[in-house]
Amino acid sequence: MGETNNIINLKKAKEEIVNILKSYNPVIHTNDDEGYDWLSDGNYSIIVEKNKKEILWIDLTDEITIGLGYFHSHYNLSFEDYEEFKRDLNDIVKAKICAVSIICDGQWYKSRCIDTNDLSLETLTKKLEIKQISKEYKKRFNEYKIECNFLDSTKDIIYEIPIVTNK
Repeated sequence: MGETNNIINLKKAKEEIVNILKSYNPVIHTNDDEGYDWLSDGNYSIIVEKNKKEILWIDLTDEITIGLGYFHSHYNLSFEDYEEFKRDLNDIVKAKICAVSIICDGQWYKSRCIDTNDLSLETLTKKLEIKQISKEYKKRFNEYKIECNFLDSTKDIIYEIPIVTNK
């Protein structure tokens, strides 16, 4: 895949991403690796692990997909989207943004990336619109938790909250 038609070169992108993540010792996978046969020739999956646990993953295929915690996001292969992806990745590396997810009794409810200026429970409740957790979830679950996941998992924050309803 060349850099024609405003499409990035995946090999060059892989090298640039690995350089951004170098202090986290990323592992690069191709379709030659066991468990990665879903990748096409010239595609890559870049993984950052800590204690054999996947912390961050980036797939370079017909799009760019990045995952952190329960959160994941997709980017087109255009130069503009790739620049946005790199800004987001650098912000994740610098802990300027983190993945925040709501988990209800162990089941994912929703997630998004947010800035890390204020990760208080009050602020997260507003940003994630927690008061709007569906009535169905409130009837089915007893508690939920908010997970704030960072690339440096020692910074992770977890709030466990009981769901109060008039059952």
